[in-house]
Amino acid sequence: MRLWNLPALSLLLVCSASHAQQPAPNFTIVMEAPITGQPDKVFNLFIIEWPPDSVNPLHTHPGDEYGVVIKGAYGVRQIDGQWKTYLAGEGFRVPTGVVHEEKNMTVNTTTVHALVGEKGKKLLQPYTKP
Repeated sequence: MRLWNLPALSLLLVCSASHAQQPAPNFTIVMEAPITGQPDKVFNLFIIEWPPDSVNPLHTHPGDEYGVVIKGAYGVRQIDGQWKTYLAGEGFRVPTGVVHEEKNMTVNTTTVHALVGEKGKKLLQPYTKP
């Protein structure tokens, strides 16, 4: 496994770190691969280690996000919605384009995420309220 800073993830981490001085999650890219028969698409699989009080502020993805909590408790909230907590062993999905934020709900949390995105484009788009 390699520790990478994807441009989109890096931007999000900068936003997260500067947003209320919260610690940033640590991203480890496990796989980045082309999608057979779809040269404009790429599959991304990554692990996120969430330090205490870490948050990913409001953002969207160009494709569905799928994941599972490996350790701890992970929270997801759609814009103006309630927090939904997922515990170790539970899976989650965020549909394409849904504005959401994520956070660690316990001391230390680890999640695995899978996304299909467009080749050469950002996986995460930070969101600012109009």
